[in-house]
Amino acid sequence: MDVDVQTIEDPIMRKSYEKIKESITDNLNDYKRLHNFLSHEQKNNLAIMRTQAERRNDYELLKQIDDLTDGINDILTISESQSDQKLYPIDLSLVCAEIVDIYRKIYPKIIFNFDKTASYDILAKKRWIYRALSNLLDNTIKYGEDKEIELTIESKKGSVIVMVKDNGIGIDKTKLSTIFDYRYRVNELNKDGFGIGLSLVSHVTDLCGGFASVESTAGKGSTFYLSFPQCVTLT
Repeated sequence: MDVDVQTIEDPIMRKSYEKIKESITDNLNDYKRLHNFLSHEQKNNLAIMRTQAERRNDYELLKQIDDLTDGINDILTISESQSDQKLYPIDLSLVCAEIVDIYRKIYPKIIFNFDKTASYDILAKKRWIYRALSNLLDNTIKYGEDKEIELTIESKKGSVIVMVKDNGIGIDKTKLSTIFDYRYRVNELNKDGFGIGLSLVSHVTDLCGGFASVESTAGKGSTFYLSFPQCVTLT
C-alpha cells in the first residue's frame, strides 16, 4: 500500500520512509532494465549466433546456445508476476504434443495420452507452459532411472490437468512439502544447475491461476499434477 508521505508527522520517520521508497523504486527500475535487456538484446544476439551456428553445422555450439536461451527464458518466467501480464487462449494439448515430439528424440520412452475430442484451452503464455513442461520432463528424465514416462492431459470439472508420471527413484514423503521450493534438489549430492526447475513449474501454474502438486513414494516413482483453469471460448 502506498503511503502519502505528507501524512507522516514525525520528520525522522518521514525522511526514513522517503529513503526506503526511493531505494525500492531504484531497485525496481534496475530490475526492469535487466528484464528488458534479457528479453530483447541478449535474445536477439543469441538468435543471430544460432543462425550462424546453423550455417556452419556447429551442433555443439547450437546445443550451448539453446541451453543458454532456455536459461534466460527460465529467468524471465520466474521473475514475472500475475498482475502485469496479458494472457492468451492456448491449446495445452498442442503445446504438450510439440514438447513430447522434441523430447522423444532424446528419450523415446515417453507416452502421451489425451482425448482428441476434448477441449484443453487455458489462458497463459506459450513460453510459460513450454518452460514449465520442459523443466518437469527434464526432472522426470533425470530421476526416472531410464524407465517409461507417461504424460496425460485431462479436461475435468472446469480444469485442464497435466499429469507426468515416472517410475524412478521417487521422493521421500518428508520432503514432499518442499519439492516446489526454490533451489530444492531431489538428490542433494547433485549440485549442477540453478535449482529453479520445479519452483518455476509451480510459479507458472500460479501465474495462470492454477496449482502444482505431487504424489510420490520413495523407490517407486512420482506423479506430478499441473492444474489450470479451463478457458471457455465463445463461438
